[in-house]
Amino acid sequence: MKPNLSSHKFSETAWQTLGDLEIRSDSDIEGLISVWLDKVLRPLGLHSELLDRILRSACEAATRALQLKDSGMSFRHVHLLAFSSYNGETKRQTWGFFRLEKLDAAAEADSLNHSIELYLYLEG
Repeated sequence: MKPNLSSHKFSETAWQTLGDLEIRSDSDIEGLISVWLDKVLRPLGLHSELLDRILRSACEAATRALQLKDSGMSFRHVHLLAFSSYNGETKRQTWGFFRLEKLDAAAEADSLNHSIELYLYLEG
C-alpha cells in the first residue's frame, strides 16, 4: 500500500530549483561540489556550519554512488540537485535540509541514473 503523500507537508511545499550539477566519476568530487554549492546557496545566506554539513552530506553520497560500480551497478555520472522552499520571508532565519537519493533506469539498458537531491527549508 502506497502512502498518501498529499497529506504530507513535503508534497504541499513549492520547491524551487536552485541548481543541477553533473558529477563524473573522474571528477574532484569535493572540490567540484564545494564550488557549486557556494554558488547556488550563497543567495540564501546560510551559516558556515550548515554549509559544511550540506557539503559533507553531498560529498559522501556522491562518492558512495560513484563507487557502487564495484557492486555491479553502473553510473557514468551522478546528478546533484538543490531545491529550496524559500518564499522571500526574512523573519525566520533557521534553515534545515534533508537529502533524497533516487535511482532510475537510464536510456542505456546497462546503466542507471543516480540523483542526489538536497532540499533546504526555513524552519518554524
